[in-house]
Amino acid sequence: MKRIISLITILATALTLASCSIVSRSTFGADTTQLNLRMDDLQLLGETQISVEYNTYLGIFTRVDKVNGEVYDRKVHNFTYLHTNTILARKLNIAAHKAIEDFPEANYFIVTNQRTTKDVLFLGSAKTVCATVKAYKIK
Repeated sequence: MKRIISLITILATALTLASCSIVSRSTFGADTTQLNLRMDDLQLLGETQISVEYNTYLGIFTRVDKVNGEVYDRKVHNFTYLHTNTILARKLNIAAHKAIEDFPEANYFIVTNQRTTKDVLFLGSAKTVCATVKAYKIK
């Protein structure tokens, strides 16, 4: 009887270990995709300026005052995420829709210049974030 129980225990252990080693996940697609573009392959459509003016209070609370030179309407939310070659300031995502509105046929955007100005206030600060965005189209 002890032999049967030990045999069942050994078989159960072997099946458990074998089942763990059989499970593997693999994909049959390529790991990466690469597209090689040169500047000769792109046509410059133009450039535009985007900007956001906002205030920060106590380092926690923020209030956006102007987007692209116009008073910000808090009821209308336009967010555009430009996946570009540089890190775009988070607040500029609400101003980036101007680049797409100015150049709807563009395939590629490059942020060429980004600057932040900060005026220190009592218990807060007033900041202006500006960026220059160039729009390109694939020939």
